[in-house]
Amino acid sequence: MIRIIFLAGILTQCAPAFVFADEKFDGVETKWRTQCAMCHGNKGQGRPGYPSVNKLSQEYVLEALTDYKNNLYRGDMSEIMFAMAAPLTDGEIELLSEYIPEVFGDGSGD
Repeated sequence: MIRIIFLAGILTQCAPAFVFADEKFDGVETKWRTQCAMCHGNKGQGRPGYPSVNKLSQEYVLEALTDYKNNLYRGDMSEIMFAMAAPLTDGEIELLSEYIPEVFGDGSGD
């Protein structure tokens, strides 16, 4: 019984952190599922003909999405990404650049 109470106490202390993370990414998580995952996969693993993004760093994602929003060519998929990034706000780009490495990978690569 003491173990259950102890565990419940720990979980109630950790719950606010989990809620905060969910709330932080709430808007961009929906954007990921409805726009990005079609090509990059549900977990950022990529699909045939489309690159994986699950090992990209926050800095890389931020730079890439900003470049695409500004119509700067970065490779073969640039024209597709121009259209995908155009409606993103600067705040959404910032949150996506945090969301992708935090949720899907370790963020160690570029």
